[in-house]
Amino acid sequence: MTAGLVRGEQQRQLAAEAEVARTAAAQRARAEAEAAEQARRALPCRQCGVPEAGGLCGVCRAQEDTEALLRQAVAAAVAGCGRPVDSGAAAALAADAEAAMRAHLQRVCNQIRQEGGNEVSAKVAGRLAAESLLHERRRSALRALGRGPEAEAEAGQARAAQGRRRHLHPTAQAAEQAAETAAREARQRTAEHLLAARSTAWLAAQTPAPAAEPGLQGRAVVYAAGAAKARASWLPDSAIQRVAELTSRANFGSREEHSTGSFSTR
Repeated sequence: MTAGLVRGEQQRQLAAEAEVARTAAAQRARAEAEAAEQARRALPCRQCGVPEAGGLCGVCRAQEDTEALLRQAVAAAVAGCGRPVDSGAAAALAADAEAAMRAHLQRVCNQIRQEGGNEVSAKVAGRLAAESLLHERRRSALRALGRGPEAEAEAGQARAAQGRRRHLHPTAQAAEQAAETAAREARQRTAEHLLAARSTAWLAAQTPAPAAEPGLQGRAVVYAAGAAKARASWLPDSAIQRVAELTSRANFGSREEHSTGSFSTR
């Protein structure tokens, strides 16, 4: 009985110690998180340098968001034109669309400033206007791509597939409605796919290419040097000397053959 009481007391003590340790760990974690958050808030804006901006002030954050939305809107405009994204016509369209949208955003921001709004309000209004432009350009691109040859071909195939299932519908009118619904959905899916693919291709084309890798010859030189060093670490001296002799003879033979061939040519 006494041993059981002792074990019970030990278990309660261990549980209490574990609870104290968990509480202390949670307090340390909260303190570290608060310290990290305070340090983050104390960071200046990485764009304009304003102090205690948490790394990015409200004005610059709204401007970054606006630029990202503007790039997507231009990509949607290019995707909807039906021209190859790397063509001169697509580049001209992108330049015109970007200029027009930037002018619109500038007018929106200026209007907010004229009405007494501060710079943060103006930039936020510009971001909201950029969102509206993106939605508008996407809708326009989807309409154009939905009337294109790819979408029409997919719609025709979907309509034909439904036509082969006319016997599954109670009436001819129901079968026709099902065929039109299938064609409309296929056209929409195709337009969305084309918009995503062409927008992604255009955005990727605007990203600077990474630096070129070293040439194959440079890689071969580096590999040869590393291989020679590796061989030297495990081949005996006699083997290394033998390899050098064979290499020297091969090189001499090659030079002699080349010299003889050159003389005979003359």
